[in-house]
Amino acid sequence: MNKSAVKSIKKYSCTSLAIAFTLIYLFPLYWMVITSFKTKSEIFSIVPTFWPESFSMEAYITQFTVHDGISMFSYLKNSMIISVGATVISTVLAMFAAYGLARYRMKRKRVMILILTITQMLPMVMFLAPMLQTFNKLGITGSYASVILFDALFSIPMSIIILRPYFAAIPKELEEASIVDGCNRFNCFFKVILPNAYPGIFACASFAFMSAWGDLMASMTFLSDGEKLPMTVMMYKSIGRYGVNWNSLMATATMVIIPIVILFLLMRKSLVSGLTSGSVKG
Repeated sequence: MNKSAVKSIKKYSCTSLAIAFTLIYLFPLYWMVITSFKTKSEIFSIVPTFWPESFSMEAYITQFTVHDGISMFSYLKNSMIISVGATVISTVLAMFAAYGLARYRMKRKRVMILILTITQMLPMVMFLAPMLQTFNKLGITGSYASVILFDALFSIPMSIIILRPYFAAIPKELEEASIVDGCNRFNCFFKVILPNAYPGIFACASFAFMSAWGDLMASMTFLSDGEKLPMTVMMYKSIGRYGVNWNSLMATATMVIIPIVILFLLMRKSLVSGLTSGSVKG
C-alpha cells in the first residue's frame, strides 16, 4: 500500500470519527428540540420516536401565556438586562486588567495569573454564600445589580486570561510612536491597542454573555422578586413538584438556547479567531 493510500485512509478515518463524535455531542440538542414538538402521550410512549408523529405547538403556546402573573417576555427582558450588564462590566474591567498584566512590570505577576487560572477551576456554588453576605451588607440583594455583578466577577478571570496574550503580542513600538505623535496613554489604549485586539475582545464578550445568559444559581440565590427572574428560572419552573412537564421544559430550553445559537452564528469567525489566536500569542 503506497503512502497516498495510507494518508487517504487516515484522512477518512479521522473525518468519520469527527462526524461520529459531533453527532453524539449534538444528539441531546436534537432530542430536546424534537421533544418540544411532541405531545405528552408520545413522550411517554413505550417505544421512543426519533421524529414527532404530529408536530404540536402546544408547549410553545403554553410558554407564551402568563405564568404566576409574569409573561415570557418579562423573563426574556430580565435575561437580556443581566447578560448585557454582566458582559459590559466584565469586558471593560478585563481589558484594563489584561493590559496592565501584559505591559507593566510588577511583582508576583506569575502568582496573580496562577490565581486567576485557579479561580476558573472552582465551582460557582462556592462563591454564592460569601457573595450573598456581601450583597446583603451593600443592600443590593434582590436587585439586578447583584446578579450582574456576580456573573461579571465570575467571567473576568477567564477574560483576562484570554486578553493578556493579545496585548502582550502587540509591538510596544506602536505605542511609543503614538505617544511621540501626541497621544496620551488613554488615547493610545483606545485608538491603537484595542483595534489590534478586537478578536480577543469579541471572544471575551461572547464568553461573558453566554455565561450570564445560562446562569441559574445566582438568579435563584440573589433574586426573590418573580418579576426580575431570567428565562433559566422559567425553565426551572417547568419541573413540577410531582413530575416533569417534559414538552414545556424542552420548549423553554429551546427558547433559551436560540439567542446563543444566533450569537454564535453572527460572531463565529471572531469567536474562533479570538480563542485560537489568544492561545498561541504571548
